[in-house]
Amino acid sequence: MTANSGNGLAKDTTTQVEPQNDNLVTRRSFVKVAAVCTVGGLAFSPSVMESIAGVAGDVSSFDVLNLLPRSAMGHIARVSIDESACANCGMCILVCAATHGNEIGWSNSGIWLDRHPFQCVYVTVACRQCNAPDCYFACHAEGGGAIFIDARTGARAIDASKCIGCGKCMEACVFSPPRITLDSERNIAVKCDLCSGRPEGPACMEFCPHQALTLERGA
Repeated sequence: MTANSGNGLAKDTTTQVEPQNDNLVTRRSFVKVAAVCTVGGLAFSPSVMESIAGVAGDVSSFDVLNLLPRSAMGHIARVSIDESACANCGMCILVCAATHGNEIGWSNSGIWLDRHPFQCVYVTVACRQCNAPDCYFACHAEGGGAIFIDARTGARAIDASKCIGCGKCMEACVFSPPRITLDSERNIAVKCDLCSGRPEGPACMEFCPHQALTLERGA
């Protein structure tokens, strides 16, 4: 059931649910993915893979709010990237994928490297957690309701159990390249959710060897 709020936004008054994290990767399965994993042309040895395997620990469930609450506006957080410190090593991609999926790869990560088409230059990109997220409204306009607002961090996150892989959120993203990717294996959209429920915060920040990632909070 929906009702119009004072700001003109449609509020969804359906019962809150808790998405299941069935895709958590174990330490053993993570290490078994490959003897050497290559990201962005850089090879990671088994010892490096082993050292970040622990990032895929338990992720607590959280309440899903299928509406855009006013309270989220005041505590929006997002991962900020210091390009002067970033070495484009791809560690953030690996740990993000390890936290959010069973396979280690670009399509399972909410952060990735974007290569300049005419120069050998890479730029790290992640979701900007927009104040009025077009991806959120595009998803709900299709009746999917897979994108929700994390009540704790204000992150715009995706409930994988509801996502149908239609790609409407990617098309609606105002940034280029879009801050949302499509995991073709699972047919679901993937984006940064600030590692919702992870006590240590975003895994990419914790494991960045150059401390190039920080958590930037809105006013």
